[in-house]
Amino acid sequence: MPVVQGIQQTGKPALVQSRFYVRPDHGAWLYVQGLWHALQLHDGAGMRVKIVRTAPNTTPQETSRYEQARKY
Repeated sequence: MPVVQGIQQTGKPALVQSRFYVRPDHGAWLYVQGLWHALQLHDGAGMRVKIVRTAPNTTPQETSRYEQARKY
């Protein structure tokens, strides 16, 4: 099971509440409480993964016909 650390805006680690679920029909899910600048996951084999949140894309995107129909 991975250990989850939150990375604050200052770059310092923080404690994070998380819950790990495994379902054969859906795979593994990791729920993390809160909104973090970044997350760092560590597993027992020494692998580390860092996930960094980025700003949303603000460029106009093509909308689907369903979304266009909802406007009218």
